[in-house]
Amino acid sequence: MSSVFDMAFLVASVLVILFHASDQGSASLFVDFYKESCPLVEEIVKHNVEVALLRDPRMAASLLRLHFHDCFVMGCDASILLDTHEDVVSEK
Repeated sequence: MSSVFDMAFLVASVLVILFHASDQGSASLFVDFYKESCPLVEEIVKHNVEVALLRDPRMAASLLRLHFHDCFVMGCDASILLDTHEDVVSEK
């Protein structure tokens, strides 16, 4: 890992994308969206991103690519994460 700053920057970027990626009407995320249902979400995401980056430093680029293609281009519907099921073909 090149530095702690790079890790912190990546985690902050992922969190910003999660909370501010797009505005899709009443179904959009907002600050403190998970405050009641999962108050530790930020710590959980941070920990898992750190673990993934320690296992494979290329994961940083993979996460940025995932969020760019799924959120900015396709509107953040997480469809890139779905498996093929019966008649529905996955984007994987």
